[in-house]
Amino acid sequence: MKEFKKGEFESFAFNGLFESNNKTYLSLSKYDKHTFRATAYDYQSEWEESNLPEIVKCYVADVDYRGLPRC
Repeated sequence: MKEFKKGEFESFAFNGLFESNNKTYLSLSKYDKHTFRATAYDYQSEWEESNLPEIVKCYVADVDYRGLPRC
């Protein structure tokens, strides 16, 4: 398992957008096993299907108890 470190930048595969509790999130993954969500910025929640990125680079603000990054 990849060890994520606070303060580093990481590239993640972008799996799409989804909504939960009236908030929009990015679904991200790394190495197929590390799937998690990151809160989308306003401009990201308005991305059109034809313009979705394949990779998203995130700043790791923190690492949770499971070792997954919080972007």
